[in-house]
Amino acid sequence: MIKLCLRGFSCLMKEGFCQCRRLQNASSGQSRRVWSAVPRFKSHHQMPARPTVKEEEIEEVFIKGGGKGGQKINKTNSKVQLKHVPSGLVVSCQATRSREQNRKIARSRMAEQLEYKETPSDSRLGKLAERRIKRAKNQRKKAMRRKRERQSLKEVC
Repeated sequence: MIKLCLRGFSCLMKEGFCQCRRLQNASSGQSRRVWSAVPRFKSHHQMPARPTVKEEEIEEVFIKGGGKGGQKINKTNSKVQLKHVPSGLVVSCQATRSREQNRKIARSRMAEQLEYKETPSDSRLGKLAERRIKRAKNQRKKAMRRKRERQSLKEVC
């Protein structure tokens, strides 16, 4: 189905996508085609928006780090520990040597975990877990299929 879009193109709508081509210029008789794929609908693979946590509900503590990284990581207070007061959830982060980056990462992890506690199936963590499970299931199916094919080839020979 061909429609006019807001950009001045005549659009060929195909499976929810707009494939645009510029209309022919009547005065000069020249036409120039431009193709693009602009989604017109929300993809089923799209993740939910990133959740946030109110700053008033968080207690923040900086702790000396440990583990890999040597003397520098063990001497500095770059590890961040956040406690969500209403729920009692505690999240700590020592992903980097930077305190500011660890604060940001810890806050995002806490928000994701709180969202997962409220609505497991609609949260980002729930969607990622579903993807991992589906991928592992497909890999197992593929391995079994290959195994059956090899066995059938051995029986033929």
